[in-house]
Amino acid sequence: MYQTLVLLVPAKRRLTNAALERISSILAESAQISLGTVVIPALVDKSNPLLIGWGLVVTIVFWIISISIAQKIL
Repeated sequence: MYQTLVLLVPAKRRLTNAALERISSILAESAQISLGTVVIPALVDKSNPLLIGWGLVVTIVFWIISISIAQKIL
């Protein structure tokens, strides 16, 4: 899955480094929001394990995409 996500970032850049950095930042912040609004409350309430699992998956996927974009900038 990681290789597929990396392939979605084109080798020939069409965006500037500043734009890629901003997109990476937005994705990282979205992951933190997902973690804070879905996973943490579900853990505190000890509610649906499926909700916790999906929240963690979404968070990790956003972080992986953010890191792969940030690595392209360097």
